[in-house]
Amino acid sequence: MIFMAFFILWLWGLPLGEVEKGEAPRGRPFSWSETPEDEESGRPSDLWVYIMAQDFIESELVSPGTAEFPHYRYNPAVRIVRHAGGTDYSVQCYVDSQNRFGGTVRTYWVVKMRNARGSKEWYRLEIRGGE
Repeated sequence: MIFMAFFILWLWGLPLGEVEKGEAPRGRPFSWSETPEDEESGRPSDLWVYIMAQDFIESELVSPGTAEFPHYRYNPAVRIVRHAGGTDYSVQCYVDSQNRFGGTVRTYWVVKMRNARGSKEWYRLEIRGGE
């Protein structure tokens, strides 16, 4: 039982929070040292696309350290769309984070981004939300 608790805590702190993060100004690339790909298609996995969208959203938040995103699998509030050509992606989701007054609010976002096949750079094409 104790082992299970430690295992769950270990999973909780995996790369999502430990990967080096940075802000991506509009129109400029956001680069990671390694972009994991789906073995069958050679494209970034849905998880990786969702992580990139989270980083773009966090760069727009008043208090990014308080951001809590929903799990992406089996959640109707999270939608990941791969557009034709396999380099453009859209992610729709919500985030719970603190506003300027310290209250936690839920805001809905849509992020459109591009990743050239085989490239480590991601471009934010459009981001809407936060109202």
